[in-house]
Amino acid sequence: MASNGNGRGGLLSAGGILSIIVGVFEVIGGGLIAALMALSIPFWHPQLPFYPDFGDFWS
Repeated sequence: MASNGNGRGGLLSAGGILSIIVGVFEVIGGGLIAALMALSIPFWHPQLPFYPDFGDFWS
């Protein structure tokens, strides 16, 4: 990419790279939470009050 004289000759700035890194961690965390919920593994509360059969493998 050609430089236009203001010192921003790179493709991405440091903020852009940091945003991509944080986005990757958000996707990984969201996938982990979705997998835990799909496997019915309680990690906040052993049994949800409005869904009595959800996460009820402890009893």
